Amino acid sequence: MSKKYRPVNWAGWTITIVAFGLFSAIREDSAVWKWVVYQTIGAVGLGMLVSCLELQLTFDKQPAVLCADIPNIGTVATNRAGSALALFSFARALFQTWGITISGTILQNMLRKNLPLAFTFRPGVEIAYTAIPLIKELEGPLQTDVESAFAQSMVVIWQTMIGISGFGLLLSLLMKEMPMGTTVDENYALKEVAVEGARKEYAA
Repeated sequence: MSKKYRPVNWAGWTITIVAFGLFSAIREDSAVWKWVVYQTIGAVGLGMLVSCLELQLTFDKQPAVLCADIPNIGTVATNRAGSALALFSFARALFQTWGITISGTILQNMLRKNLPLAFTFRPGVEIAYTAIPLIKELEGPLQTDVESAFAQSMVVIWQTMIGISGFGLLLSLLMKEMPMGTTVDENYALKEVAVEGARKEYAA
């Protein structure tokens, strides 16, 4: 194991930016294979940044294995790693909520701007949830215009994500390479307990 976590972060952010850039090129008439391939690329990038969040510790006197996205946990005492990971998980969940909120707001505002006048909704209605089931019932040019409005509105979300991911990449460039943990706390290891007496008592 190289114990180098910064290159993994850089690769993850770079692949994610490329994926969002590809997403922004998707239109209402794009081929199915495009969004399938683009999502696969995005899954690789986001997987490197998000999926590797679990703190994996071995308790057989082997070095602690730390995921690339939480390098600073490798610098704290082993008995504090749980608290550090809990705080990190809380922050991740909090900002995931903000990400969903920001994306939903962008989509709502852009749909209100891009949808044709023949397909509008009263103020206060969640346009995306209301409009999507109705699109398949539309006919002719109106259906095409509505699909185009959705595609154009989604582009703004992807462009926003490119900016946020680029900011994340810049921050990761400033990340300091720190030594990762190589010891474990034996207090958290599995311990064998003498059970011979208990077995005899149970047999009796």
